Amino acid sequence: MKTNLSVQNLQCTRCVSSINNALLKINGVYGVEVNIANQRVLVDHTENVSLDSLYKELDKLGYPVATQDLFGERAGEWDLNPVRINQSEKFFKQVAQVVPLLPNFKVLDFGCGTGLVGLHFAPFVGRLVMVDSSPGMLNELHKKLSILALDTTKVELLSDIAKHKENDIDLIVSMMTLHHIEDVSALLAVFFNKLNKDGYIAIGDLMLEDGSFHDEYVPHYGFDPQDICAKLIAQGFQLVQCASFNELSKETKNGLKDFEQFLIIAKK
Repeated sequence: MKTNLSVQNLQCTRCVSSINNALLKINGVYGVEVNIANQRVLVDHTENVSLDSLYKELDKLGYPVATQDLFGERAGEWDLNPVRINQSEKFFKQVAQVVPLLPNFKVLDFGCGTGLVGLHFAPFVGRLVMVDSSPGMLNELHKKLSILALDTTKVELLSDIAKHKENDIDLIVSMMTLHHIEDVSALLAVFFNKLNKDGYIAIGDLMLEDGSFHDEYVPHYGFDPQDICAKLIAQGFQLVQCASFNELSKETKNGLKDFEQFLIIAKK
Protein backbone atom coordinates (compact mmCIF):
# COMPACT_ATOMS: atom_id res chain seq x y z
CA MET A 1 0.00 0.00 0.00
CA LYS A 2 1.05 3.65 -0.39
CA THR A 3 1.29 6.34 2.29
CA ASN A 4 1.70 9.96 1.22
CA LEU A 5 3.29 12.08 3.96
CA SER A 6 3.66 15.85 4.14
CA VAL A 7 7.02 16.58 5.79
CA GLN A 8 9.09 19.59 6.82
CA ASN A 9 12.64 20.77 6.00
CA LEU A 10 13.08 19.13 2.56
CA GLN A 11 15.68 21.26 0.77
CA CYS A 12 18.19 19.32 -1.34
CA THR A 13 19.22 16.02 -2.94
CA ARG A 14 21.06 15.10 0.28
CA CYS A 15 17.67 15.10 2.02
CA VAL A 16 16.33 12.74 -0.64
CA SER A 17 19.23 10.36 -0.18
CA SER A 18 18.97 10.36 3.63
CA ILE A 19 15.25 9.62 3.59
CA ASN A 20 15.56 6.88 0.97
CA ASN A 21 18.38 5.11 2.80
CA ALA A 22 16.64 5.24 6.19
CA LEU A 23 13.10 4.27 5.19
CA LEU A 24 14.18 1.42 2.93
CA LYS A 25 15.84 -0.19 5.95
CA ILE A 26 12.45 -0.56 7.63
CA ASN A 27 11.17 -4.11 7.19
CA GLY A 28 8.21 -3.99 4.81
CA VAL A 29 9.12 -0.74 3.04
CA TYR A 30 9.93 -1.44 -0.60
CA GLY A 31 9.73 1.95 -2.29
CA VAL A 32 10.27 5.63 -1.46
CA GLU A 33 9.67 8.74 -3.60
CA VAL A 34 10.67 12.15 -2.26
CA ASN A 35 9.26 15.34 -3.81
CA ILE A 36 11.18 18.40 -2.63
CA ALA A 37 8.91 20.89 -4.42
CA ASN A 38 5.77 19.58 -2.70
CA GLN A 39 7.49 18.67 0.57
CA ARG A 40 6.04 15.16 0.38
CA VAL A 41 7.33 11.61 0.82
CA LEU A 42 5.46 8.73 -0.83
CA VAL A 43 6.18 5.36 0.79
CA ASP A 44 5.30 1.94 -0.71
CA HIS A 45 4.98 -0.61 2.08
CA THR A 46 3.20 -3.68 3.35
CA GLU A 47 0.22 -3.32 5.69
CA ASN A 48 2.40 -4.43 8.62
CA VAL A 49 4.40 -1.17 8.53
CA SER A 50 2.86 1.24 11.04
CA LEU A 51 2.54 4.95 10.40
CA ASP A 52 4.19 5.52 13.76
CA SER A 53 7.41 3.81 12.60
CA LEU A 54 7.54 6.06 9.51
CA TYR A 55 6.87 9.19 11.58
CA LYS A 56 9.57 8.32 14.12
CA GLU A 57 12.22 7.61 11.47
CA LEU A 58 11.51 10.83 9.57
CA ASP A 59 11.52 12.82 12.81
CA LYS A 60 14.86 11.30 13.80
CA LEU A 61 16.31 12.39 10.44
CA GLY A 62 15.10 15.96 10.94
CA TYR A 63 12.14 15.81 8.53
CA PRO A 64 9.13 15.66 10.86
CA VAL A 65 5.74 14.85 9.41
CA ALA A 66 3.50 17.90 9.31
CA THR A 67 1.16 17.46 12.25
CA GLN A 68 -1.75 19.52 10.92
CA ASP A 69 -4.90 17.46 11.39
CA LEU A 70 -7.21 18.98 8.76
CA PHE A 71 -10.16 16.79 9.70
CA GLY A 72 -9.46 17.10 13.41
CA GLU A 73 -9.69 20.88 13.16
CA ARG A 74 -13.28 20.49 11.94
CA ALA A 75 -14.27 17.60 14.24
CA GLY A 76 -16.14 19.74 16.77
CA GLU A 77 -18.55 21.02 14.10
CA TRP A 78 -18.63 17.89 11.93
CA ASP A 79 -22.01 16.65 13.16
CA LEU A 80 -23.69 20.03 12.62
CA ASN A 81 -23.79 19.59 8.84
CA PRO A 82 -27.26 18.25 7.85
CA VAL A 83 -25.90 17.01 4.50
CA ARG A 84 -23.49 14.65 6.28
CA ILE A 85 -26.21 13.47 8.63
CA ASN A 86 -28.58 12.78 5.73
CA GLN A 87 -26.03 10.87 3.63
CA SER A 88 -25.00 8.78 6.65
CA GLU A 89 -28.60 7.80 7.37
CA LYS A 90 -29.24 6.92 3.72
CA PHE A 91 -26.03 4.88 3.58
CA PHE A 92 -26.97 2.90 6.68
CA LYS A 93 -30.52 2.22 5.51
CA GLN A 94 -29.34 1.01 2.09
CA VAL A 95 -26.73 -1.30 3.62
CA ALA A 96 -29.19 -2.66 6.20
CA GLN A 97 -31.59 -3.62 3.41
CA VAL A 98 -28.95 -5.85 1.80
CA VAL A 99 -26.65 -7.08 4.57
CA PRO A 100 -28.11 -9.14 7.45
CA LEU A 101 -27.08 -7.38 10.65
CA LEU A 102 -26.74 -10.12 13.24
CA PRO A 103 -26.22 -9.75 17.01
CA ASN A 104 -22.84 -11.48 16.82
CA PHE A 105 -21.56 -9.34 13.93
CA LYS A 106 -18.41 -7.28 14.21
CA VAL A 107 -18.55 -4.14 12.05
CA LEU A 108 -15.49 -2.04 11.09
CA ASP A 109 -16.04 1.55 9.98
CA PHE A 110 -13.01 2.74 8.00
CA GLY A 111 -12.63 6.51 8.01
CA CYS A 112 -15.23 6.65 10.77
CA GLY A 113 -14.78 10.32 11.64
CA THR A 114 -17.13 11.16 14.51
CA GLY A 115 -19.11 7.96 14.01
CA LEU A 116 -21.98 9.35 11.91
CA VAL A 117 -22.15 6.11 9.90
CA GLY A 118 -20.77 3.46 12.24
CA LEU A 119 -22.88 4.30 15.27
CA HIS A 120 -26.06 3.54 13.30
CA PHE A 121 -25.00 -0.12 13.42
CA ALA A 122 -24.43 -0.22 17.19
CA PRO A 123 -27.95 -1.34 18.26
CA PHE A 124 -27.95 -4.25 15.81
CA VAL A 125 -24.50 -5.85 16.06
CA GLY A 126 -22.16 -7.22 18.70
CA ARG A 127 -19.06 -5.04 18.27
CA LEU A 128 -17.84 -1.95 16.44
CA VAL A 129 -14.28 -1.22 15.33
CA MET A 130 -13.95 2.47 14.47
CA VAL A 131 -10.86 3.39 12.43
CA ASP A 132 -9.67 6.91 11.56
CA SER A 133 -6.24 8.44 11.06
CA SER A 134 -7.36 11.79 12.52
CA PRO A 135 -6.70 12.07 16.29
CA GLY A 136 -9.18 14.96 16.46
CA MET A 137 -11.97 12.89 14.94
CA LEU A 138 -11.30 9.94 17.25
CA ASN A 139 -11.24 12.29 20.24
CA GLU A 140 -14.63 13.71 19.24
CA LEU A 141 -15.98 10.18 18.79
CA HIS A 142 -14.69 9.20 22.22
CA LYS A 143 -16.58 12.12 23.77
CA LYS A 144 -19.71 11.13 21.87
CA LEU A 145 -19.50 7.54 23.16
CA SER A 146 -19.47 8.88 26.72
CA ILE A 147 -22.49 11.11 26.09
CA LEU A 148 -24.43 8.27 24.45
CA ALA A 149 -23.49 5.95 27.33
CA LEU A 150 -22.69 3.14 24.91
CA ASP A 151 -21.10 -0.01 26.28
CA THR A 152 -17.43 0.79 25.64
CA THR A 153 -16.57 -2.91 25.64
CA LYS A 154 -18.50 -3.07 22.35
CA VAL A 155 -16.48 -0.30 20.67
CA GLU A 156 -12.80 -0.26 19.72
CA LEU A 157 -11.11 2.91 18.43
CA LEU A 158 -8.09 2.54 16.12
CA SER A 159 -5.91 4.97 14.16
CA ASP A 160 -4.63 2.31 11.74
CA ILE A 161 -6.52 -0.65 10.25
CA ALA A 162 -3.26 -2.62 10.09
CA LYS A 163 -3.43 -2.95 13.88
CA HIS A 164 -6.55 -5.10 13.66
CA LYS A 165 -6.21 -8.86 13.18
CA GLU A 166 -7.17 -10.67 9.98
CA ASN A 167 -10.27 -12.79 9.30
CA ASP A 168 -12.13 -11.11 12.16
CA ILE A 169 -14.67 -8.68 10.67
CA ASP A 170 -18.17 -9.48 9.36
CA LEU A 171 -18.86 -6.14 7.69
CA ILE A 172 -16.58 -3.28 6.65
CA VAL A 173 -18.24 0.03 5.87
CA SER A 174 -16.53 3.09 4.45
CA MET A 175 -18.30 6.31 3.53
CA MET A 176 -16.59 9.18 1.65
CA THR A 177 -13.11 7.97 2.56
CA LEU A 178 -11.86 6.09 -0.50
CA HIS A 179 -11.10 9.22 -2.54
CA HIS A 180 -8.56 10.20 0.14
CA ILE A 181 -6.60 6.95 -0.38
CA GLU A 182 -3.66 6.94 -2.81
CA ASP A 183 -3.55 3.18 -3.53
CA VAL A 184 -7.13 1.95 -3.61
CA SER A 185 -6.28 -1.59 -4.74
CA ALA A 186 -3.89 -2.05 -1.83
CA LEU A 187 -6.54 -0.92 0.64
CA LEU A 188 -9.14 -3.29 -0.85
CA ALA A 189 -6.64 -6.12 -0.39
CA VAL A 190 -6.33 -5.15 3.28
CA PHE A 191 -10.13 -5.14 3.59
CA PHE A 192 -10.33 -8.61 2.05
CA ASN A 193 -7.81 -9.96 4.56
CA LYS A 194 -9.58 -8.41 7.56
CA LEU A 195 -12.96 -9.93 6.65
CA ASN A 196 -14.27 -13.28 7.80
CA LYS A 197 -15.31 -15.83 5.22
CA ASP A 198 -18.61 -14.60 3.72
CA GLY A 199 -18.00 -11.14 5.19
CA TYR A 200 -19.38 -8.04 3.48
CA ILE A 201 -17.96 -4.71 2.40
CA ALA A 202 -20.00 -1.55 1.72
CA ILE A 203 -18.34 1.47 0.11
CA GLY A 204 -19.99 4.83 -0.46
CA ASP A 205 -18.21 7.62 -2.30
CA LEU A 206 -18.39 10.29 -4.99
CA MET A 207 -19.03 9.62 -8.64
CA LEU A 208 -16.39 11.19 -10.91
CA GLU A 209 -16.36 14.97 -10.49
CA ASP A 210 -14.35 17.94 -11.77
CA GLY A 211 -12.25 18.46 -8.64
CA SER A 212 -14.41 21.22 -7.20
CA PHE A 213 -15.71 19.16 -4.26
CA HIS A 214 -12.54 19.69 -2.21
CA ASP A 215 -10.44 22.78 -1.62
CA GLU A 216 -7.50 20.70 -0.33
CA TYR A 217 -5.49 18.04 -2.17
CA VAL A 218 -7.10 14.63 -2.64
CA PRO A 219 -5.73 11.74 -4.73
CA HIS A 220 -9.04 11.10 -6.56
CA TYR A 221 -11.79 13.34 -7.90
CA GLY A 222 -14.40 10.69 -7.22
CA PHE A 223 -14.57 7.39 -9.12
CA ASP A 224 -16.22 5.53 -11.91
CA PRO A 225 -18.05 2.89 -9.81
CA GLN A 226 -17.34 0.23 -12.43
CA ASP A 227 -13.64 0.84 -11.81
CA ILE A 228 -14.06 0.11 -8.11
CA CYS A 229 -16.18 -2.95 -8.93
CA ALA A 230 -13.39 -4.28 -11.16
CA LYS A 231 -10.83 -3.74 -8.40
CA LEU A 232 -13.03 -5.58 -5.89
CA ILE A 233 -13.47 -8.54 -8.24
CA ALA A 234 -9.71 -8.61 -8.81
CA GLN A 235 -9.23 -8.99 -5.04
CA GLY A 236 -11.64 -11.95 -4.92
CA PHE A 237 -14.87 -10.22 -3.89
CA GLN A 238 -18.29 -11.10 -5.31
CA LEU A 239 -20.40 -8.09 -6.26
CA VAL A 240 -23.79 -7.79 -4.59
CA GLN A 241 -24.87 -4.26 -5.52
CA CYS A 242 -23.49 -1.26 -7.41
CA ALA A 243 -25.75 1.77 -7.79
CA SER A 244 -26.21 5.50 -7.21
CA PHE A 245 -27.75 6.09 -3.78
CA ASN A 246 -27.60 9.81 -3.03
CA GLU A 247 -27.13 13.28 -4.43
CA LEU A 248 -25.77 16.11 -2.32
CA SER A 249 -25.43 19.83 -2.91
CA LYS A 250 -22.33 21.72 -1.84
CA GLU A 251 -21.15 25.30 -2.15
CA THR A 252 -17.98 25.45 -4.29
CA LYS A 253 -15.80 28.24 -5.65
CA ASN A 254 -18.09 28.30 -8.68
CA GLY A 255 -21.34 28.32 -6.73
CA LEU A 256 -23.71 25.59 -5.54
CA LYS A 257 -23.13 22.23 -7.27
CA ASP A 258 -24.74 18.81 -7.09
CA PHE A 259 -22.59 15.71 -6.60
CA GLU A 260 -23.76 12.13 -7.07
CA GLN A 261 -22.72 9.33 -4.72
CA PHE A 262 -22.56 5.59 -5.32
CA LEU A 263 -22.89 2.59 -3.02
CA ILE A 264 -21.12 -0.70 -3.74
CA ILE A 265 -21.74 -3.81 -1.65
CA ALA A 266 -19.64 -6.92 -2.14
CA LYS A 267 -19.06 -10.22 -0.35
CA LYS A 268 -15.90 -12.17 0.37
